Amino acid sequence: MSKEVTPAVVATPAAIQITAQKDRIKTVKSILITQPKPEGDKSPYYDLAKKYDIKVDFRPFIQVET
Repeated sequence: MSKEVTPAVVATPAAIQITAQKDRIKTVKSILITQPKPEGDKSPYYDLAKKYDIKVDFRPFIQVET
């Protein structure tokens, strides 16, 4: 009977890259949405703001003139 040995941790290049960049991760405090503010409360942006306790700013940067 032979036993197969499996490693406890497998180091992949992606895992090493993520680990090396952990010191660059910053906390998000606000999100800028470049479109007009939705009229109702059914927007997913409001759910994200409530869930993660962040500020959501709506600024319509693009204006279409005809």
